[in-house]
Amino acid sequence: MKIKNKKDIGFGIFGILFSAWIMYYSICILPDAKNMNDPGPRLFPLIGAVIMFICSVIVLIKPEPVKLDKDGKPKRFLTKKQWVSAAVMFGMYILTAVLYYLIGFTATVPIMLFIITYLMSKQTYPDMPTKKRIIKALIFAVIAGALIYCAYILGLQARLPKGIIWKMLK
Repeated sequence: MKIKNKKDIGFGIFGILFSAWIMYYSICILPDAKNMNDPGPRLFPLIGAVIMFICSVIVLIKPEPVKLDKDGKPKRFLTKKQWVSAAVMFGMYILTAVLYYLIGFTATVPIMLFIITYLMSKQTYPDMPTKKRIIKALIFAVIAGALIYCAYILGLQARLPKGIIWKMLK
């Protein structure tokens, strides 16, 4: 049997190994819950690892068929424009981590929601005027940021990063 789509096989194996590492790390290294009713720090990484494991197995079992272009050659994985978009999104993850460290969770979430929503709206609705995209992204960032704040800070009473700048101002 000839393997037609090596990329999916590679991603499937990587996903299984990475999810196994996350499960190991969550079970063996993360601390136990402090309260009986608290799920502890292990719950969300384990849920994510199980979902990643299931998706990786599905990719291995049923890989996507190789798509061909007009000349009968396999299509490129990503175009140059898609690589640039992927690099920008990776940059957003780096910026998020830096902002968490500097200004904390509460201020970072609405800022990043605004930036990412604006960037995605540029891709999704290229004909929409810039002013309208900014207003929609701003409204979404404020509402979603408030809901996330209510869920984590008020509802779950989670202690999230404050940021070194806020700590220096106290």
